[in-house]
Amino acid sequence: MWRRGSRLEACRNEFKN
Repeated sequence: MWRRGSRLEACRNEFKN
């Protein structure tokens, strides 16, 4: 799994926007 709070958060934030 990739690092937490790295690109996963940005990807989820952009997807929710």
